[in-house]
Amino acid sequence: MSNIIDFNKKLHEKREQETWAITDDMIKELYEKIKRIEENKTPLEKGIDAAGVELTKQIINSIYELGGDAEDEDLSNDMIFVSMLFTAALTEYFTKEYRESNGEKNTMYEWFDKMTEDTFPE
Repeated sequence: MSNIIDFNKKLHEKREQETWAITDDMIKELYEKIKRIEENKTPLEKGIDAAGVELTKQIINSIYELGGDAEDEDLSNDMIFVSMLFTAALTEYFTKEYRESNGEKNTMYEWFDKMTEDTFPE
């Protein structure tokens, strides 16, 4: 009986090691893809990203100055959305990606179109 238990234990350990090896490889591959994307960004894309990071820092500071908790899930989710809209607005302003791709690129900008339609109906 102990042989069966030992075999099962060794089998389980082997499967766990294989799972971690696969996971490790997947993480490395994802990191390399992200790294390549970052390396291939244009100066404009890098500038827009930096502006988004700066806005996010300002938002977090303002929340704390007002006595709020920037880690509160409801508030933090809303602020992430605000940061994403800001980045989409800058991207559209400088590149016109959304309009030129018929909405296939810079998809977050679609929310500006919807808000504009709702706010200023023709």
